[in-house]
Formats: sequence, C-alpha cells, structure tokens
Amino acid sequence: ESNVYTLGYKDKEYGLTINAGVIDVSSSWYISTASSPSGGTGRISDTPNRRWNLDLQKELQLNPADRMVIGVNYRNDWIHNQENKLSNWRDYNSTTGIYSQAEGRSRTIAFFVQDEHKINDKLSVTAGGRYDSWTNYAGMNQDNSVAVSAPTYYPERSDSAFSPKIALQYRLDETS
Repeated sequence: ESNVYTLGYKDKEYGLTINAGVIDVSSSWYISTASSPSGGTGRISDTPNRRWNLDLQKELQLNPADRMVIGVNYRNDWIHNQENKLSNWRDYNSTTGIYSQAEGRSRTIAFFVQDEHKINDKLSVTAGGRYDSWTNYAGMNQDNSVAVSAPTYYPERSDSAFSPKIALQYRLDETS
C-alpha cells in the first residue's frame, strides 16, 4: 500500500526546474512459512517506509558555446521493518510476538554543477562534479530469532563524497 505525491515546475525561459515528492509506503508485507499449505507456524514481515525528495536545478547559457547546469538535491528516508511470529501463517492476526525488527533514517544533501562546452558543431566536452553528504541516524535492530533480546541502537554516522565527471562527445551527423 503506497501513496506517491509529486509536484514539478519547469520554467524554460529562466531555465529553472523544481521537483518535490513524497513516497509513503504505509504497508508492505509478506508471509513466510515452512509449514503445510493448510496452516501451521510462520512469520509476517511488514516494512512501512517514507521518502521525501526535493530537486532544484538552474540552467545557464553562459555564452553560445557554454551551457551550465547547477543544482541541489535533498532526500530524507525513514524505514521500519517488523517481523512477527504467527501461530497460523494463514491468519495474519495470529501474532505471538516479535521475531525481529529494525529501523533507521538517512538524510542526503547534494550539490552539483556541469558545463557543456561546444568546441564546434560536432565536438563538445562536458565537465562537472557532484558533492554528496549523507547521515544515517536513529538506527535500531532487535533479533529475537533465538531468544528475546533488547534492541541494539546504533550511533549516527556521516560521510561525504565528491564525484567528478568529464566526457567528450562527437556527433557523427546532425541527427545524432
């Protein structure tokens, strides 16, 4: 069961593009069993999750030979998985306890720039880069598969990366 909401705006005159969205998965479950088709023990796993996303992009025609694109991307994710024991896998309301559960959040922000320089009508070079910074937080895991245990909570983690890009394009004819 998913709800997807998106909103987009594109202004060709000013080279501005804005996209925003939410993906809300309120229920995503499956049942597993090693029992017979008529019933027996099993487990039900449910994984609700949510993603927020925002993209802003600006295109600039610097001169007849250079077209630049700059932008920013923001993304926030949340997920929770809970697997419950079932006394009868054919009845998803027959839960007898938590088998395992996990949860976490992440946040990413990225900045990018790219310039396409036309050397002539057939040859162009594109150079750019993207910087991503992400943080994982509110992480938790509980595994009761062998014995009932307390949840394990994980500390926040962050990292970043820069990804450069360079490309050379040669157009074989005017239609390519």
